[in-house]
Amino acid sequence: MLLWFFALIGLVAFFYHHWIYTRLLKRLVGTKANSTQLSRVVKQDAKICILIPVYNEAKHMLAKVTNLAALDYPREHIQVHFGLDGCTDASQQTIQNALQLAEQQGLECYVHNFAQNRGKIQVVNQLIEITKELADIHVFTDASSIISLDALCRVLDNFEDAKIGVVSGEYQLADQHNDNELEYWQMQNEIRILESQVHSAIGVPGAFFAMRSKLIKPLNKNVINDDFVMPMLAACQGYRVIVDSNIQIVELQVDQMACESKRRLRLGAGNLQQIFLLPELFKFSGLRLCFFSGKFLRGLMPSLLLLSGLSLLLLSVQGSVAAQAVTSVLLTCIGAGCIADLLGKRLPLLSLAYYAFIQYIASLCGQIKYLLGHYSTSWKAAPAASANSAIKDAFEQQKLVKAVKRSFDIVVASIGIIASAPIILMAMLAIKLDSKGDVIYRQLRVGEVNDQESKLFYIYKLRTMVSDAEAKSGAVWASKNDSRITKVGMFLRKTRIDELLQFINVLKGDMSIIGPRPERPCFYQTLSKTIPMYQFRTYGIKPGISGWAQVCNGYDSTIEDVRNKTARDYGYALALANFNSWLKLDLYVMLRTVGVMLKMQGR
Repeated sequence: MLLWFFALIGLVAFFYHHWIYTRLLKRLVGTKANSTQLSRVVKQDAKICILIPVYNEAKHMLAKVTNLAALDYPREHIQVHFGLDGCTDASQQTIQNALQLAEQQGLECYVHNFAQNRGKIQVVNQLIEITKELADIHVFTDASSIISLDALCRVLDNFEDAKIGVVSGEYQLADQHNDNELEYWQMQNEIRILESQVHSAIGVPGAFFAMRSKLIKPLNKNVINDDFVMPMLAACQGYRVIVDSNIQIVELQVDQMACESKRRLRLGAGNLQQIFLLPELFKFSGLRLCFFSGKFLRGLMPSLLLLSGLSLLLLSVQGSVAAQAVTSVLLTCIGAGCIADLLGKRLPLLSLAYYAFIQYIASLCGQIKYLLGHYSTSWKAAPAASANSAIKDAFEQQKLVKAVKRSFDIVVASIGIIASAPIILMAMLAIKLDSKGDVIYRQLRVGEVNDQESKLFYIYKLRTMVSDAEAKSGAVWASKNDSRITKVGMFLRKTRIDELLQFINVLKGDMSIIGPRPERPCFYQTLSKTIPMYQFRTYGIKPGISGWAQVCNGYDSTIEDVRNKTARDYGYALALANFNSWLKLDLYVMLRTVGVMLKMQGR
């Protein structure tokens, strides 16, 4: 029963957080009185300071300044302060050129150029220190976002209610090509607007929000999700935080895949950190439900889902038909969504299931990094693309992928060896009855290659050929109808059951679940001379039980077969430079491997 409790807790929390909570908010909004007595506390001539941290945003500066210059608000009551955080691109020159347009429109702008890159939070804190006595309202906005022209007037209208301390708007993406990301933000906008109507939004889009100046508190440089913590500190002072659907925020920046993955990891870490930073939100009756149902559960969700997944797998191994059915449905949904994504298609529910899966995987990895102390420094925005930054990002991504991949290998191999133990034992018995010789076959293979050495290891397999099969012929590739293969061995090869013992190699660290095929040393030398750069296919990569090349090209019987596979092995190596691309490809290969086994396409 305890395993079933752990298995269901994550699924119930996921279902509540993503579906029931929204419907509960709609019910609460429907029963809430619409009329509210307002107390006017903000004058129509309120002074506003707009703070904009900038790090290598040259390509957005003209659009940003043009947008600010066009805002419908008295110019004499606005000050704009740009904080340049050690920019290495043309941001400073671009701002100076754009400010000529702003001055023509009567917009008062100041540029604070900080020579050293210190991170967004420290720049924002510095701007707050400079401007804290200059305005009634502070607006925080990103250089890569633009806002509706009446946004400041809308902010002022909302601040007529003395109980409102923070105002933001509805977040949109200028790039309309990522359907899953668009649907995610549509859901977030809906939830935040509903929370605003019930009492207070739990978090606002960091691209734009306005605060009463008296509520602003500088943040510790170690805070991760600053655009969440700062508004919620106002909520902790008894003020409401709202999202006004009449204020439009449009994000211009389209993150590169590596930057997007890095952002997801950091958001996941921040979701966990804010549970520890803001426990006092539970003290307010109006915030308690929304905080628990939203950000609190979001921070715990990766761990709850991991617990559910492991519990379902253990129950499945123990023979629970119900657990096997639930696991099969979940894996099918995620796998179908993955394949649809790889094919550039979109299947609404299945694509969202896969999208949620990879986001929570990234969040879990980010939380692990946070607990290990990797986010102890201030956040720094991803710089504009350059050769050095791209190499650095790729290197960091590859380190992350390797760490997660190894953890994944250990979990899957441990479960795999336990689950397949009965099959392995039956196969061993069949081999013993079918032919003479040992049932387990060891063979020397080339493993991971690095600058110091080419690692060698013994691979474990169930014997599929007659004993001493290469005594006369020497080392040769197996052919399609190889006479050396036994009757039982043929079945084991077709189903790839003979490779199940390689889970032991994975646990020992010689191999991975997914990777290039481990080659025999005698063939390795010949292939290295024949196929250019062949030896680099396992450079820094462990060979795998299955792999992209294996499931797409089958077994090797000629050098040309190996040549065709080598291209896919290089492609797989490139995928390891990015978390999302690696995860997609590994899931795809695992699904294809299951298909090969069920269809008996092995050889």
